[in-house]
Amino acid sequence: MVELIETSRIAVGELIDRLGRANLEAVLHLSARKVAGEKHQGSKGGEIAWHGSQPGTVCLGEHKVRVNKPRLRRKGQAIELANRSLSLDDLLPDGYAQLGYAYIAQGEADMAIAFGEKAVALNPSYSFAAAMLADFLMYAGRPEEGLVQIKKAMRLSPFYDHFYLVILGDVYRQMGRYDESVDAFRENLRRSPNFLASHLRLIATLVAAGQDKKARAEAGIVRERHPDFSLETWDAKGMMSYKDAAETRRIVDALRQAGLK
Repeated sequence: MVELIETSRIAVGELIDRLGRANLEAVLHLSARKVAGEKHQGSKGGEIAWHGSQPGTVCLGEHKVRVNKPRLRRKGQAIELANRSLSLDDLLPDGYAQLGYAYIAQGEADMAIAFGEKAVALNPSYSFAAAMLADFLMYAGRPEEGLVQIKKAMRLSPFYDHFYLVILGDVYRQMGRYDESVDAFRENLRRSPNFLASHLRLIATLVAAGQDKKARAEAGIVRERHPDFSLETWDAKGMMSYKDAAETRRIVDALRQAGLK
């Protein structure tokens, strides 16, 4: 982690300020889930179970950040995760993916890619890590590299999550391969018919491909299935945090052209 920070020329203090303690705590929660499983109200759990939370620290190089850490128990005895303060270097790939999305939300796609690459390096056979790196590359405007990663993710997990198809469709759209993009979004919607993000990206792809009639028909489906949707209240920047702001504007303009308001 420290090497990543140095490579990206970002100070630890700045990382903490940008990321926020809430995101660090979310990563710790992910790590605890790997040890104790999902947290269920009223459940006794297994050998190791959830037991509230406690103050603690996350180590980033020489810096220590105070956080509220998950507390686990083994057979009636409170334990620390790994019996010591967790550092981000000890996290599984999921933790780095979580950090990557925190940066995507702040428009820091290059930093997100650094975390995605670390996740893949930790476990090259982990489908989710490759898919998230593909997503980060797509948001950074590097769709050719993103295509390599999302194809890898699909090979690693033939029964992949339907969201992989949204990444695939967006990568193809950015590459101008509109027919393949449409196919990916339609397959996603076959699996998850009410997935708004896929509907919106499909509309943008159809407009880019000059298929305005089909785009307007898809916009009608959005109005029917999502009657509360409005471009005026929809957080386009928050939902589509592309490094190039013009990419978000193109999608919003396409949605308007298709008749959404």
